Amino acid sequence: MFNLKQQEILLIFIIIILSSVVFDYGKIFKNIRVKRIYIPEKQIVVEIEGNVKKEGIFHFTKGTTLDKALIKAGILSDKIAIPEEDLKRRLKNGTKIKIIREDDIEITNLEGIKKLVYFGQIDLNRADFNSLLAVPGIGPRIAYKILDYRKGNGGFKKKRELIKIKGIGKKNYRKIESYVRI
Repeated sequence: MFNLKQQEILLIFIIIILSSVVFDYGKIFKNIRVKRIYIPEKQIVVEIEGNVKKEGIFHFTKGTTLDKALIKAGILSDKIAIPEEDLKRRLKNGTKIKIIREDDIEITNLEGIKKLVYFGQIDLNRADFNSLLAVPGIGPRIAYKILDYRKGNGGFKKKRELIKIKGIGKKNYRKIESYVRI
């Protein structure tokens, strides 16, 4: 087998190779850009999940109501035990519908990364913590600082206000600015 000196040299060689692979791997993922999907103006994107036949992201025409979305996901509206006025509620672009039971439907917004993919930008004045985390250059600390700034200043008037937040300098702002909007 190998003597002690040969084992040391082999171990050093393996460490050098692994560190260069990890370093190059990090550089590869640092430069990845999120591809944005084009959605026609007259369409909305809605995610449906939970106790349904067909889960996924669906494209509907503007003005589509909750009952029509549920039918598309494989649930007949007469099986749903929620008020008629809720079933006739018009869905907004970026809505997420989670069917827990026939009488329990949770309506929220798409997660941050899905918003970036489908819409290209996240609204600084509406984004929640997780949506902000999907933006390259924003980690947990900066996301909290953005939310605090927004609350303390009544929202953002310009994207450039991000520079006022500690931790977002000009360099980080340039990385963030194309992913956010007012």
